[in-house]
Amino acid sequence: MDSGSQLREGTLFRIDKNTKLTYAALFVVNLAIFVAGAEFGELADVFISVPIMIIILATLVYDSEFIHVPPSLLIIVNAAMIVALAARIVGGSTPLLDFAVFVLVGAVLGTIGLIVSYMSLGKKPGFVKEKPLPIVLESICVGIALYVFWITFSYYLNELVNTDFEVNAIDVVVDRMAAVMLGSSAICISFFVGNGPTRKGVEGFLSRNSDMIGIETDEKEAVLALIKGGESFDLEFKSTLSTNLKTGERDKRMEKAVLKTLVAFLNSDGGTLLVGVADDGTVLGTDVENFDNRDKMNLHIINLISSQIGDEFIPFIRYHEVEFGVKDDGTEKLVVRFDCKPTSTPAFYKDGKQEAYFVRSGPSSVEVTGSDLIRYVEHRRVSVKRKYMPARGLSQTQRLPESDDDER
Repeated sequence: MDSGSQLREGTLFRIDKNTKLTYAALFVVNLAIFVAGAEFGELADVFISVPIMIIILATLVYDSEFIHVPPSLLIIVNAAMIVALAARIVGGSTPLLDFAVFVLVGAVLGTIGLIVSYMSLGKKPGFVKEKPLPIVLESICVGIALYVFWITFSYYLNELVNTDFEVNAIDVVVDRMAAVMLGSSAICISFFVGNGPTRKGVEGFLSRNSDMIGIETDEKEAVLALIKGGESFDLEFKSTLSTNLKTGERDKRMEKAVLKTLVAFLNSDGGTLLVGVADDGTVLGTDVENFDNRDKMNLHIINLISSQIGDEFIPFIRYHEVEFGVKDDGTEKLVVRFDCKPTSTPAFYKDGKQEAYFVRSGPSSVEVTGSDLIRYVEHRRVSVKRKYMPARGLSQTQRLPESDDDER
């Protein structure tokens, strides 16, 4: 494997420190649920907590080699279990509370159903000819089937080992099934009508685990779908990597245009850069012909990121080539796709002894300097969720300057 591949393959999706701490905390929570469930005879809590602990341990031990279950899903499951368990322990469980808890359970099972549906299709959300209604119906059915499987398993396990655990009456089961159906339906519908946490979570899960779970991604199709939406706060096009299309010569200004966009995404909320695509969305193909081969181009990209942004930011930038056939001159027609994650550590474009700090403002990358830079960096440092737009760290009288982003 070439050095460029070693550096970029999978680096975006390693578990970061904060996520590891979240998984560790969830393991402790599930261990406590297991102990409390065993003590008070709650069969569901005991047997749900065990596989969750196994999944968390496997994820922490094997990192990117194991399927990553989104922490948000585990948090929702644990929240429902804790509320239900606490209510039963203190004798305060009510039909309404029980129904609400299983609506949450249904939301989780519906999300799992969405993942299973796309796994069965072998595609990621947003593919051409995607049919939302059949996917929603299949996802709801998967969620309900998982619940039915669970209560059936619980019943026969109780019969087999003759435990003192509670087995719910049929009327309770029916009520809970209705709650699960409602939760599954709500989460599946919200998946297609918005771009909220559920959709991002499912898309992230499928992307991170695509090789392991057999999702065959059509990268060309995905890039075309992005291009169709046009440039935006988290999407930008560049026609070339290193070559000035007007002169046909290598031009460092072209490389600067690429690097400053990556820096801006790192300093904002992340984003995607497509190199080899014109402003109007025409796929030109990047200038791979000006390198000895594709591997040399990859090594050049890594060297640029390492020397002019910094090695510490490599884990936040993932890139790969997407094939679009051949150009008129017979050379490969490639689009290089960069996907950046945001970082709270300030990233600078370095040119010799000079350093420049860029952020996103609308569909452009702009430089921030002086007191505006200090305020912006401080705002990012204290903003845990990093959900703001770049201009929000500045007052109305401190608007970001107009972009000089004409280097294509």
